Amino acid sequence: MVTMIRLGSAMSLLAALACASSSEPESGVAPPAAALLVVSGLPDSVSAGEPVTSTVVANDAFGNTVVGYTGTVHFSSTDPAAQLPADYTFTAADRGRHNFTVTFQTAGIQTMTVSDVGASGVMGSEAFTVTSGVVSGKSQATDVFAVGENGTILHFDGTSWSPQTSGTRQTLFGVWGSSPSDVFAVGNRGTILHYDGTSWSPQATPDTSAFIGVWGSSERDVFAVGAGTAGTILHFDGVTWTRQLGDTPVLVGVWGTSGSNVFAVGYRGTILHYDGTRWSAQRSSSPTIDLFAIWGNSGTDVFAVGDSILHYNGTNWSAQQASAVYGVWGSSGTDVYAVGDYGSILHYDGTQWTLQPCCSGAPGELDGIWGISSGDVFAVGKGGGIVHSDGTHWTTQTSGTTAYLWGVWGSSRR
Repeated sequence: MVTMIRLGSAMSLLAALACASSSEPESGVAPPAAALLVVSGLPDSVSAGEPVTSTVVANDAFGNTVVGYTGTVHFSSTDPAAQLPADYTFTAADRGRHNFTVTFQTAGIQTMTVSDVGASGVMGSEAFTVTSGVVSGKSQATDVFAVGENGTILHFDGTSWSPQTSGTRQTLFGVWGSSPSDVFAVGNRGTILHYDGTSWSPQATPDTSAFIGVWGSSERDVFAVGAGTAGTILHFDGVTWTRQLGDTPVLVGVWGTSGSNVFAVGYRGTILHYDGTRWSAQRSSSPTIDLFAIWGNSGTDVFAVGDSILHYNGTNWSAQQASAVYGVWGSSGTDVYAVGDYGSILHYDGTQWTLQPCCSGAPGELDGIWGISSGDVFAVGKGGGIVHSDGTHWTTQTSGTTAYLWGVWGSSRR
C-alpha cells in the first residue's frame, strides 16, 4: 500500500508539472503573466541582405510558455539599416509563440531586442554577427538604377547591368524610389520620369528647370530640387507635381528623415530645411562653398558634401574636411562614404575621414553613390564608370556605356 501511494503521488506530481510547463490556466484561474520574451532562431552568423527567421516566445517567471499571451511587441536593433517587423499583437492562435522574418544590413556584431509595449521590463534580445553577404564581388542588390547623360538609364539585376528605354535624350542627374516599382529620375528641362516596374514614362511638371536631386519619404511625398533662373523645389503628392520654392541659389541635393524633416543643399553654401509647412535657411560654418549632395543617419547626424564636408548635429553645421566630393551615402553614422574628383573614395568611421584605394579601370570622377549595406556599395561617374565594394575591396563593373553617369539608387528583394 505504501508503495502504491508513493507511486500514485509521483504520478500526480508528474501530471501537475506537465500541466504547469505550458502555463495553461485552469477554468476560473487568471492566466499567468509574461515575465520575459525569449528571442531565438537566428544563426550565429547572418548574411547582410538575406532574410532570416526569428522566433519570439512569451515565458512566465518560471520559464514556461504563456500560451494565452496577447501582448503587443516592438522590434529594435543596433543595426540602423535593419528591416524589422512592424509592431505585432499576439493572438490566441499563436499560443505564446510566433515566427518573424527580419533582414539585417550592417556588418558587425549586432543585437535585436523585442519588447512588450504595454509591460515595462518584459523583453528579450539575441546577439549575432552580420557578415557582408557578398562573395567574389557579387551583390545582394537586385534592383539598382543608374542614370546619366542623353537619357541613359541602366538597371542592375544582381548579376549584370543592362540599358532601359527612358524615352528622353535629356541628361538625367538624380534617381530615387520608394520601391523597385516606384522609381523617379530627374533631369534637364523639367524632365521627371517615373518607373512602375515595367517601363519609364514622363510626368507633367510646372517648371522647365534642370532638376538635379530627388528624394521622398514615400510614393506620395517626393521632393525634386534644381535650378532655372534660380533654385527650385517641386513636391509630388502622388498625383501632381507643384512648386514649393523658386527664389534660392541653385539647389543640387535633397534628403530627409520624413516629410516634415527635409534638407536641401546647393551653391554658395545654401542649406534649406523643411518642417512640413515651410522651407527656411540654415546657417553653415562655410557659407561660400558649393554643396552637391546630402545624406544622414538621422535628423541629428547629417552630412553635406561639396567643396568641403559639413556635419550637422541637430543644432549646428560644422566643417569636417576640405575635399572636392560630389556624392555621399552611408549605412550608419560610423560608416559613411563620399566620392568625388579623380575617382576618390573617402570613408568616415565616426571619428575621421580616410581615403580608400580603389581599383584598376576606375573612372576619373565619381558623382553618385548608394548601397544596401556596408559591404554592398555602388558608385558611378565619368565615362559610364561603375565601381562596387564588397566591404573589403572596390572593383569595377561593366556598364556597357560610355555615357556620364550622375546618380544611382536601388533596393534588394532578397
